[in-house]
Amino acid sequence: MNCHQERVAVISKRQSGVLEFTRLLNGLGLFNISLRNTAKEIVELLDAGHRFGTLFFDNFDIHTDGDSVKSIAYCGAIDQIILTADVNSRERRHLLEWGKKRFVPMLQVVQLPIRREDLKRAINSP
Repeated sequence: MNCHQERVAVISKRQSGVLEFTRLLNGLGLFNISLRNTAKEIVELLDAGHRFGTLFFDNFDIHTDGDSVKSIAYCGAIDQIILTADVNSRERRHLLEWGKKRFVPMLQVVQLPIRREDLKRAINSP
């Protein structure tokens, strides 16, 4: 992955999450970041023809955010989706299975709170 040209989108419902992602992603060499508070804003960008290498969905909850991720994946304009969530290993496996059944591209789940090493590993995973 060429980090300096990677186009990244972040959905974060938490204001502190936006700042945290900006700091962490900049530290990983990612600077072309589209920060949004709702999935609807990302879908509008995708409908307008924008593409992203990676989408981060901060503080993901399958019950309130699942349909949004399905809509985003359906657009076919994102190569990889990384969810951050406060989950245990069993819940993490459930999220990965859920994504696979719904054809969510290259789904990764990163445990909250976000650590730079975990984020880097998720971005660079095949």
